[in-house]
Amino acid sequence: MGSRVSKPEKLHAGTRTLRIIGGEWRGRKFTFPEVEGIRPTPDRVRETLFNWLAPEIEGAHCLDLFAGSGALGLESLSRGAHEAVFVDSSALVARALRDHLSVLKSTAGQIMQATAQQYLAGPPRAFHIVFLDPPFGKG
Repeated sequence: MGSRVSKPEKLHAGTRTLRIIGGEWRGRKFTFPEVEGIRPTPDRVRETLFNWLAPEIEGAHCLDLFAGSGALGLESLSRGAHEAVFVDSSALVARALRDHLSVLKSTAGQIMQATAQQYLAGPPRAFHIVFLDPPFGKG
């Protein structure tokens, strides 16, 4: 048995696709980099989640901690959130999210490249909705 070596982050090799399922950007597809631990929240789960949040999302300030693919923050912006702050430790993820917001011509998203702990140790901020979906199996 060989030792397991974690894969380096790759921007294009093995990219995966995310589809926005509702709101202004419904049907738009984006790729996100192959970074260990990233998996977008499945469409059915997002649909149920955002059906529950429908009365709260319009004009909300959202935090997408452990942003990964950006599925939750992008979906919230598409459905009328005033702002989404995306926090992820990966430089590739941060770059991909900036690219997605640029393609959408959205200035309502803010990208923070930091660990969740680093971001939360910073100055306090108020949010209406916090999405907390850490990488699976990372302790």
